[in-house]
Amino acid sequence: MFIYTRTGDDGTTAVIGGRRLGKNTFLIQIIGEIDELNSYLGLCQSFSQDRKSNSILNRVQGDLFEIGALVASSGKLDKLNPVFSFKEEVFVLEKFIDYYSKKLLKLSRFILPGGSKEAALLHCARSVCRRVERGLVEFDCQNPSVLDSSVLPFVNRLSDLLFVLARYQNKLQNVADVKWLSNTPKDRI
Repeated sequence: MFIYTRTGDDGTTAVIGGRRLGKNTFLIQIIGEIDELNSYLGLCQSFSQDRKSNSILNRVQGDLFEIGALVASSGKLDKLNPVFSFKEEVFVLEKFIDYYSKKLLKLSRFILPGGSKEAALLHCARSVCRRVERGLVEFDCQNPSVLDSSVLPFVNRLSDLLFVLARYQNKLQNVADVKWLSNTPKDRI
């Protein structure tokens, strides 16, 4: 099997069901953003030595494939398989958020993305996750019967988890969170 097919040389790509769409369409854009987030999660795992958080991120990567398949099929996938609900996955993410939050100092002010390289990567993944969330909200508005009602809460909790994991990585690396000082004179920036 060849990795290249040449079928996309005309600027189109196939989605589930065989339909071909322009690579510049909104649907292909959101599928690509989900893939980008999934890739960032793989990158985050490659820099982290924390097995538990890596296991969580690996599980989330599988969930993102499910979401990508739902989007790519535009609802036709559930004719082949029952609709995948993310209600249980939302609960799982909340449990992990609670678990890691208990290990961290309470925030007294906003923090800037950064600190250790592991935390910085998780913050990058978090910002991509927020972009995916915005795209899925738009997708859901255009295709109201495709996504299970728990998909958007899942992606929202995922960005929260990535924030907490970034802070946890800073703690593991003995690096302080980068606090935002709102009273910094603007002429010093």
